[in-house]
Amino acid sequence: MKKLDGIGNGVVKVSLAVTLLLSVVALVLSLMSMQEANGLKRGFEDGFRIDGVYRDRETGLTSIAFHEEDGNRWQFVSSGGEAADGTFKVTEDPNAFTLVDQSGNEYGFVHLSYASAGGDEGVLYLNDGTSVLAFDKAGKYPAFIETQ
Repeated sequence: MKKLDGIGNGVVKVSLAVTLLLSVVALVLSLMSMQEANGLKRGFEDGFRIDGVYRDRETGLTSIAFHEEDGNRWQFVSSGGEAADGTFKVTEDPNAFTLVDQSGNEYGFVHLSYASAGGDEGVLYLNDGTSVLAFDKAGKYPAFIETQ
């Protein structure tokens, strides 16, 4: 067996260190990917958390907020500042919700199609009977305005 000189030995050590580092990074990324996939599976089966504020995808001026721990409260604020609020009920689909206004009338239907495990990303669709609006999650904490 041929003995490596000092430079050759250093190259081998650096190569091994780089290979080990890349292996560790690949393993960490793989575990993170599996965790996200498991979170998605749980969300599709058991329901994602809807809490937070969502802004309409088209203009970003219309918002809808949800808060489960406050009696399943929701509030819709249009780009003109008009607000509607009430409560929501979970349907047979754990990611679909019926919106009921303060007078007890059905306001619309919301489908939460995706929410990240951390709650900082999400997409939902509001069907108010006349149109369907797409909303992207703007914040994981609900925010409501005072109405009269």
